[in-house]
Amino acid sequence: MALPEIERHGDSFVLTWQDHGIGFGLDRLRDTSDGIRAELTIEGKGADRRGRLLGPVAMNLLSGESQTRLANSLAKRVNGLTAETWHSIVIQACAIVSAQWRAPEPSQDLSTITDIDEVEHLIPGWIPQGETTVMYGDGESAKSLLALRIAYSVQMRAPLPWGSWPTYAGNVLYLDWETNPQTVALRLRRIAQAEGTDPPPVIYRQCMRSLTDELPSIREEISRRDIRLVVCDSIGFAATGALVEDETARTAMNALRTLSPATRLVVAHVSAASAQQTHGKVRPFGSAFFWNAMRSGIEVRRADDDPDPESLISLGLFHWKANDGEHQKPLALTVAFDGRRGPIAFDMADIQDVPDLAARTSISTRLRAALTHGAKDTQELAEELNEKEGSVRNTLKRMAGVTQLNPGGGRGKPAVWGLAQ
Repeated sequence: MALPEIERHGDSFVLTWQDHGIGFGLDRLRDTSDGIRAELTIEGKGADRRGRLLGPVAMNLLSGESQTRLANSLAKRVNGLTAETWHSIVIQACAIVSAQWRAPEPSQDLSTITDIDEVEHLIPGWIPQGETTVMYGDGESAKSLLALRIAYSVQMRAPLPWGSWPTYAGNVLYLDWETNPQTVALRLRRIAQAEGTDPPPVIYRQCMRSLTDELPSIREEISRRDIRLVVCDSIGFAATGALVEDETARTAMNALRTLSPATRLVVAHVSAASAQQTHGKVRPFGSAFFWNAMRSGIEVRRADDDPDPESLISLGLFHWKANDGEHQKPLALTVAFDGRRGPIAFDMADIQDVPDLAARTSISTRLRAALTHGAKDTQELAEELNEKEGSVRNTLKRMAGVTQLNPGGGRGKPAVWGLAQ
């Protein structure tokens, strides 16, 4: 018997025997203790038989008994094909699909790979292409809104709020475990209004089951629609199990890896203690394996002292993890809201102009900003930055681009520092 035509999208297969006018659809494949389980539908595709012939039905692809029972059932239900032909079709389908589904990624000889270059980024410096980036913050930190703004830029190949451009335009899939399509569609429309465009065709899915349960259909959609960026909002609701458990994190992050070659931007939360932390690195809530498995980690921090938070808020972006490149310097954005349905505009800001965000930057960053206004001694700098004078002095000695203008000496005569010309 001739081989069928094979179409595969993710873990969904369609096999068509044109000579017999028969098509098999198999999806929801999964390994079990006794074989490979799948959901099967069979349709007529010939002139004399069209439409659904059987299914969906559950089947064990590795069970000879299941194959025989299915073939015998089809021979009785469908005229025109012998039991022998049906047995050949069923056996072929099970053999082809199980072999392709279980086939590992091919091994490679690393010495033969010559087109080695720096890791490519979808969002230069921040979001590596084909990898998992986690963007995390406290509730109401506008992290979901920022993720949607990034999705807008990728779909439209439009500049990002901080001035850089996505490396390429591509289709975006927004997976939502938290809200609803009306809410996200309105946000996207308001973002587009601020940019002077119509809302782009971002593909949206409201997810009611866990990531692992949704995974087969997500993989199929990525393949069918040529999705380049997947936004997962949020991993706290998408994962199965307690987030502090290592197995929960490993399962969720491994599931995200199977969405390759699409780039994954994952929204996550932080603990109550981390939300109150005023200095230092913050990690997303949950097992350390969330942190270990991500390739890039971005904390989104909302300023506490915005004078009119209903119409204008300030955000800080802190690049705490970068496996595949340099850490990006912290930056600040403003987000302006025009009423409840008007434009939502993102703009770049100076992080040093937002005190509680500036306080979270490194001592060297704050020292450089302080010295832009003129030379100062170590005591003045320590008071301005609310840091110990010894820490200021030691940091200044290691910094490039600053110089000691006066060595000081003795009690009450601290050294004076300034920016090098």
